[in-house]
Amino acid sequence: MNKYEKRFPCEKAIALNAVYDALDAIGLHIDSANSGRGTLIVSSQTTPEISFRIGLSPSISAEETTVEVFCPDGAAVDRGAADALSEEMTAVTRTADKKEGR
Repeated sequence: MNKYEKRFPCEKAIALNAVYDALDAIGLHIDSANSGRGTLIVSSQTTPEISFRIGLSPSISAEETTVEVFCPDGAAVDRGAADALSEEMTAVTRTADKKEGR
C-alpha cells in the first residue's frame, strides 16, 4: 500500500494541530512543513526507514478533513506508523471536542 487515507470530523486547522500533537506523542520528527498547504515530511529518529509525507485537505464538507500519508519514494507506507498516527490523532481530536463541550 503506497497511500494511507483517513477522514477526521474537523476543520483542516484543527486536524493540522492534531497531526503536530500526534507526531510529538509517537516520537516522529517533522523534517519540513508547509502549514498553509497542509503538507509535512516526517521521519523517525530511531528507525530511519520510517519516513513519509502527510497531506491534509478539506473534504467536501468544510467540517471534515482528509489526512493522507504517502512514502516519498512510492514505497509501501509503514502501516504501523500510519495506524499509530491515526489513533493518536483520533485521541487528540476527541480530547479537544470534550474540552469544547461537543
